[in-house]
Amino acid sequence: MRKILCLFFLGVVCSVSTAWADEVADAKAAFAQGQWPRLERMARDMRGDLLGDFVQYWWLLSQLSTAPGQQIDDFLAQEQDPYIAERLRSAWIHELLRRQDYAAIPAQFARLLAPHEDSQCADWRAQQVLAQTGWRRPARARWLQASALPAACRPLYEAMAASGDLDEDLLFRRVRLTLAHDDESELRFELQLLGRSWPEHALMLARAQPQSFIAQADFQNRLQRELVLFAIERCARGDREVARQILQAHVSELPVGARAYAWQSIGLQAAYHQEVAALADFARAGTLSGAAREWEARMALRAGDWSRLRQAIAHMEASQAQQRVWIYWQARALQQAHKVQAARRLLARLSDDDDYYGLLARDQLGPLLRRPFDAEPTASAMQWAEHAVGLRRALALRDAGLHYEATQEWNWTLRGASDAQLIAAAELAFRQAWYDRAIYAAERTHELRSLRLRYLAPYHEVLVTYADELHLDPAWVYGLIRQESRFTTVARSGVGARGLMQIMPATAQWVARHLGLHYHVAAMNEVGVNVQLGTYYLKHILDELDDNPVLATAAYNAGPRRARQWQGDQAMEAAVYVESIPFAETRDYVKKVMTNAEHYALAFDASHHMVLHLQVVPARAGAVLQGP
Repeated sequence: MRKILCLFFLGVVCSVSTAWADEVADAKAAFAQGQWPRLERMARDMRGDLLGDFVQYWWLLSQLSTAPGQQIDDFLAQEQDPYIAERLRSAWIHELLRRQDYAAIPAQFARLLAPHEDSQCADWRAQQVLAQTGWRRPARARWLQASALPAACRPLYEAMAASGDLDEDLLFRRVRLTLAHDDESELRFELQLLGRSWPEHALMLARAQPQSFIAQADFQNRLQRELVLFAIERCARGDREVARQILQAHVSELPVGARAYAWQSIGLQAAYHQEVAALADFARAGTLSGAAREWEARMALRAGDWSRLRQAIAHMEASQAQQRVWIYWQARALQQAHKVQAARRLLARLSDDDDYYGLLARDQLGPLLRRPFDAEPTASAMQWAEHAVGLRRALALRDAGLHYEATQEWNWTLRGASDAQLIAAAELAFRQAWYDRAIYAAERTHELRSLRLRYLAPYHEVLVTYADELHLDPAWVYGLIRQESRFTTVARSGVGARGLMQIMPATAQWVARHLGLHYHVAAMNEVGVNVQLGTYYLKHILDELDDNPVLATAAYNAGPRRARQWQGDQAMEAAVYVESIPFAETRDYVKKVMTNAEHYALAFDASHHMVLHLQVVPARAGAVLQGP
């Protein structure tokens, strides 16, 4: 039985015996199964233990609907763990909303460090009831965002609709956004606020037979007009030209704003299919959303229309145009306009950073002569990390198999940590083979940087052996694994990908057959097996896709057929190919993997110049792709 120093309640330091590393997992199970007497007993027995506050939290959470407010307030006043306090306070706010104790909500909300949307909506609702000011504008702004609303936000918006704070136009603007995402649950809620019945037949027809629906639609009815816009967008998914013809035929029956939205919808679908005809659709729309303006810029890149690219960036909101992606492409457009000095000034702003656009900028300017300083943890910072209760609690939770709680505890403990403390925490995690948290901590620094900890290279012998056998660049393999799993051997995605290289079961079985290996799922968590199968598949798609690492990287994330489909009829600059990938996840993935690879190349070869020269993506080939 080991001894652990802990901070308990009002900061009292105590040394207690802990035999609870296994029992805390049982306590979570008791909470999940509703075994309240057992959970209460464990909370009492574990009081004062390093992990005891988690059990206390689960116990209070189980009693929240009946607990006296003073009991919750007393616990929150004493609780030293920021993660536990945040979680319980958020749950308590929702309970206060259920109890309609509106007066108590603002004070609790003000103490949240990182409030979620549901807590924010509870606070807005409380302010509304208490006749306070300042909540209407942000609440309306959230209503007009495309993402789904948390259930806790619905009472607020029901009250706003009843009071007139959401008029019919605002309600229908939300309906349009919801139809674009085809979210039936959200749409039912919005139509309920409008007092409209559920349009079962009309919605089914607009979804399945958009042309038939449009032909019989009543354009004088606002809901029918919104369904027409939905039907045009559905039609454009399959045939942009037919959608254009339909819109042209009915354009006079639509208000100006609806026409612009319809042209934008067709343009977006064309852009997602990488058709430069999208530029004409966007021009017809005139007014574009921020997302559509970005796609206008991407299609201008695909078309090689640098003037149109500059125009698209010029029409972006200031905050959007100042994103690093658009600063880079603005610089490239200025180069094409022979405004060399203006372009160099923008590229110089980017080149001080070692991210994707910083490395691309150096490819235009030439590599920087400086070598980045690689900070190491100081003795005093290591002492802090080794004694930080939150970090030790996170490690104990990890040992107990509570990976979600461990990760959250680690992350919350590092809120507000200095660069030196973050680097020390990264070193501590590295020594404990908790590689993803080591990278997390190292990436959060601002001034000091530890590239060694940001770009860890564990399992070196295994990875390099298999990479060399297949003539793969080890830096590229490391860059891909870092993005896929952060070197977590038991990583598993929501769609079933497993292990270091996040291999899908069907892909693993296909590779195993080709290698003459017996496949079984559990083996995918073994480093050697996972890397053997993953590198073989990576080499396979590299060979299939013109020996081009950018294409192969896109293929590893989205599938080789999509990567091939995204190529053009003519060769193009690889950075243009990457920027115009339709899937945001894959676009970001390729940028990060290729950037990671550069950093690993530097780690493996000190003479390497940190620039990102992606070269050219060839024209689409006609050969049939083999494999999964």
